[in-house]
Amino acid sequence: MDTVRKSSRILGVALAAVLIAASFMLCAFAPATAKDEVPPRIQKLEYEDNTVKYTYHNIVTDADKTIEVQVSPASLATFGLEVVAEEMFDLPLEESPINPNSIIVEGGKLYIDFTDKIYESNFGTAGEATLLESIAGAYLDNLPDVNEIYYSVEGKDYTTGHFELSKDIPFETK
Repeated sequence: MDTVRKSSRILGVALAAVLIAASFMLCAFAPATAKDEVPPRIQKLEYEDNTVKYTYHNIVTDADKTIEVQVSPASLATFGLEVVAEEMFDLPLEESPINPNSIIVEGGKLYIDFTDKIYESNFGTAGEATLLESIAGAYLDNLPDVNEIYYSVEGKDYTTGHFELSKDIPFETK
């Protein structure tokens, strides 16, 4: 597997190298098929010709579902967020509440700073936990050099009625 190079400003190079080197990877983030469903786990993830194709089992229809997403090398930094935005909000990332201010990888740590629109996601405790865990799993399971995920909002701690997460303490680790 190619060595994944760390970048202080863009995750894209690292994610592209991992996805290209491993055409079939399982990941633990869980896209939902509707906003109020319990999300399934991704079974297969493929990257080829700037297309990411993933398959998961839809528990409502009891059938496998395959989704294809066109990505550019620059957009690979936000791939995990794009998939979660489309599946949980049925919106492109740019229009969803999880569109980030920044994504930074440094020293095995991935920092995602959200805009304050993330507070508009209107999930209950379980939904918000699923959202945050889905995002973290997308990166932790696909980037071997990333060991910790940190969340912040507008450069400050992530704080809602359900969670109080310090921007200096990892949300999830390997």
